Amino acid sequence: TGLEFSYSQAPSNMKAVLQAGWLLTVAVGNIIVLIVAGASKLSEQWAEYVLFAALLLAVCIIFAIMAYFYTYIDPNEIEAQLDEEEKKKVKNDLNVDESQAEVGTQL
Repeated sequence: TGLEFSYSQAPSNMKAVLQAGWLLTVAVGNIIVLIVAGASKLSEQWAEYVLFAALLLAVCIIFAIMAYFYTYIDPNEIEAQLDEEEKKKVKNDLNVDESQAEVGTQL
């Protein structure tokens, strides 16, 4: 779900970077689980379950705060904006090329 959300909110030229970032955070999360599980001196299985449930609750609160302040971006709007900027750039490049050709013919 998180990967799909971030992928839909990114411009097309950043989708690969977001996927790499997502996989990196998954790896870091797995390392955190290994560290917490290894460092905890809990002999009972239920106590370790309660520990991870409490950590999950803390993360859910952090994500709820982040979601409250998030502004949703329509992916189609992003693509339209990028296409418009690209068309302007191509038009400017053509104008520069034409200007250079005119200067070259005048010389």
